[in-house]
Amino acid sequence: MWDWGSAAFNAVVTTFVFATYLTNEDLFGSNANSYLGWVLAAAGLFVAVIAPAVGQWTDRTGKRNTTLT
Repeated sequence: MWDWGSAAFNAVVTTFVFATYLTNEDLFGSNANSYLGWVLAAAGLFVAVIAPAVGQWTDRTGKRNTTLT
């Protein structure tokens, strides 16, 4: 239940709060929207690549509870 409840908060903060500041043209130039898109795509690919390895490592070592906290 904790993950279900916190997922909405993380989505709102990432999409509406941080995106407003990260796409500010005064701070990051005229291509701020493009930069944000590329960085979020790279982060998504990184998570997609590393998640299976981390999951296998967690299952193999038996540290399931410590990696969730």
